[in-house]
Amino acid sequence: MRSATLLVLFALVLACNASSWKSCGSSADTGVPTNVVMSPDPPVRAHDDVITLSATIKEQVTGGKVALTIKYVGLTVYANNWDICSVTSCPLAAGPITAALTVPGSAIPSISPPGSYTGEAKITDQNGAQIACIDVTFNL
Repeated sequence: MRSATLLVLFALVLACNASSWKSCGSSADTGVPTNVVMSPDPPVRAHDDVITLSATIKEQVTGGKVALTIKYVGLTVYANNWDICSVTSCPLAAGPITAALTVPGSAIPSISPPGSYTGEAKITDQNGAQIACIDVTFNL
């Protein structure tokens, strides 16, 4: 009985530390996110972390940007923009895609306090139209 209780507590701790995601986009977006995976999960302080997005895009993408913001207790602690073609190969044909973004260790430095963090990634195309918006929540 005691080992079963410890196993359940361990599983709860792991579940509390795992990241979760949701779309913050609208019906006007030209893409629909289907999955987001963070590696490692949860992210590690002062370590390059990878966010992998799977999505279906409705039209060809020849350029654009990825804007990432990370917040702790509502305060922006990191913000950066990447050219979409540096994250994945362009052009992207309409249909299913997978793209991985490496977030540098400086985004979550070693002095980052423990707690709940939120991240928002807005992905736009060559015309500035939103492809997708993803909200991620994770704990350190």
